[in-house]
Amino acid sequence: MTTTDVTSSLKDILDGAKNKKGDAALSEEDRTVKGLKVKLMDHQVEGLRFLLEREGKDVKNKGGLLCDDMGLGKTIQSISLILSHRIDKDIHNSANACASTLVIAPLALINQWAKEIKTKAPELSVLIHHGPSRTKSVAELERYSVVISTYQIVASEYNNKGPLHKLDWWRIILDEAHTIKNKSSQSAKACCALHGLNRWALTGTPLQNNIDELHSLFLFLKIQPLCDGAFWKDKISRPAAAGRGKLAMKRLQVVLAQTMLRRTKEVLGQSGMKLPKRNVHKVAVTLSPPERAFYDSLETKMGNKMQDLMGTGKGGQQYISVLLLLLRLRQACNHTSIVSMKVTDGVDAVISSTPAKKGPAKEEVDDLAELLNGMTVTSRRCLVCQTELPLEQSAKNKDYCDYCIGTFVSDGISATVPSSKISRLLKILEEEPTRKTIVFSQFTTMLDIIQPFLTNRGIVYARYDGSMKPKSRVEALERLASDPEVTVLLCSLKCGALGLNLTCASRVVLVDPWWNPMISEQAIDRVHRIGQTRDVDVYDITAEATVEERILTLQEQKRELARGVMDDKDGKLNVNRLTGEEIRFLFNRFD
Repeated sequence: MTTTDVTSSLKDILDGAKNKKGDAALSEEDRTVKGLKVKLMDHQVEGLRFLLEREGKDVKNKGGLLCDDMGLGKTIQSISLILSHRIDKDIHNSANACASTLVIAPLALINQWAKEIKTKAPELSVLIHHGPSRTKSVAELERYSVVISTYQIVASEYNNKGPLHKLDWWRIILDEAHTIKNKSSQSAKACCALHGLNRWALTGTPLQNNIDELHSLFLFLKIQPLCDGAFWKDKISRPAAAGRGKLAMKRLQVVLAQTMLRRTKEVLGQSGMKLPKRNVHKVAVTLSPPERAFYDSLETKMGNKMQDLMGTGKGGQQYISVLLLLLRLRQACNHTSIVSMKVTDGVDAVISSTPAKKGPAKEEVDDLAELLNGMTVTSRRCLVCQTELPLEQSAKNKDYCDYCIGTFVSDGISATVPSSKISRLLKILEEEPTRKTIVFSQFTTMLDIIQPFLTNRGIVYARYDGSMKPKSRVEALERLASDPEVTVLLCSLKCGALGLNLTCASRVVLVDPWWNPMISEQAIDRVHRIGQTRDVDVYDITAEATVEERILTLQEQKRELARGVMDDKDGKLNVNRLTGEEIRFLFNRFD
């Protein structure tokens, strides 16, 4: 972009900003939207005003980011916008222009979106565009007020030139928009390629790992100048990387202040509401002597291997292996028996509608894997320590090197023996046995191991993870909500962080720390949200003197990044993926 273009774009954004109503009292008419069967709360009224302003005739790049905390009603504000601002043919008059709103959401949420629209705005017609029998007709899509689809379908139709990419939509809404935070992913590219006038990104966590995730959202929104790659690199990324993070954040905030609306749960006070307390209990467990010996031996082995890998200078493949070593250390903190299992055995399918491709990076086992940018492991390596196996072992389909067979596969504690974490979990559950509890873990293998211990103690549970069919997931939630005998939901953390309402529970147990603290916060907010009537207790379990303690330190750095971009309290900014220094820190290697 030229200097003139940048100046013009910034002027458009600033001129489009209007004075907010502020603290003026809201009337019943303000809270009423024609066609909506519920009344809006005060903060939702202000949210709708912001949405309408950003779709105004005088706004050049229409749309923006709605980044309210989870549970504040981003969906109902979006439905109100759909009802309040129908197509204006004077400004939306391209050859393929249609009057419909396209909503893209994770698979787990598409039925929830449809239900919300049908029950709260029945005059709107809704089509769920998903599955092998979905329509290929553009004319069929145009018949509906709202078309709901998934990120996977958008990516598939982008590659196959499907009907979603043939229409010029009146409005496009991305729910859980952080799904496209990696601009190189197929989902991000496919969403950016959609045609639509008013473009919205809904997410409670607009920034999770690094500042470039915001660039991916602006690429979709097409809001200049932040969607321009050269501008972003020159004015945002490069200054941040050069230690001028405060300058980069100031530039960001100029645009974000006008194009993003973000409120925390404190805003509920405007409507006279007050959420119950959220009490967080940090629980540090001491590993048993056998667990400690196993872990220390594994950490030594992994640390040595990490140094070998980082010294090879072979780039991406070695980085994958280092991340997998970290994954094994984290698994050992949960239960030693998980370490020798295949990575794919413990991976939540993350509610994917398509079969997983080979390679741990494609499985999205956690946010570390998402950094791999789709790279796959090509050579056969030991499943524990990532040592490349000799050809003769590969030919025999052996999965481990001789050292790991003797040290970690044979000597691992049996899954029938409770780990220190499982023992603490059971103690927490038995303190108030009738209290509904959500147990989150990032590893589905850990949930598998926990199940028999619950059964043996007569604790009735339900299960919710991405490998289950949508119908089974719905049934699990219904059992938890309606059956007094079901007191526990075993839930994969990443799957459970997506749009669920779990207010029937009032206790949360996080069995292991997630690399990205925002995902954990999302999961907790499924319980601590509007509709919750009891105080919520959160138990955050970590293993003492392990990689988990060091992960907590890096989590706080990520929180500082998010706080810095949003409110610039301290000017700190880190835009890199895991650096060599951070990796050595996680492996407890400081030399």
